[in-house]
Amino acid sequence: MMARPISQSCKNDGGMSNGAPAGYVKSIIPGQSTMSDPAQIKLKRLELKLKQFAEVETFLMKECEQVERTRQRIAAERARMITA
Repeated sequence: MMARPISQSCKNDGGMSNGAPAGYVKSIIPGQSTMSDPAQIKLKRLELKLKQFAEVETFLMKECEQVERTRQRIAAERARMITA
């Protein structure tokens, strides 16, 4: 079984999105709340967690791209050493 190249594994293949899920309400309009206070608190916590997951995803994508560039640099350096 062959492993996927790093460049392919770095791509966002739909497992996570950078935006909110379809139908997700980002904020509650003041004065028009129909939800109870505990539900609003839970919604705010979930919004915060979603934001934090998006930040972690961004960080991991940057890290993955950096690893891919390093891998390519090392492969090129190795090829130069073999031909020298």
